[in-house]
Amino acid sequence: MKKLKQTCIGKDATSVLKTLAPHVKAADVVMKKLKQTCIGKVK
Repeated sequence: MKKLKQTCIGKDATSVLKTLAPHVKAADVVMKKLKQTCIGKVK
């Protein structure tokens, strides 16, 4: 899943997310939403 995430949103987006969402739970929710958006586009 890590490779899929990096390929989809890019490493830059991941670093930005980590900077803007220091709380793990918040980052988790954001990543889940991004993953859903990404998977939706792929399909």
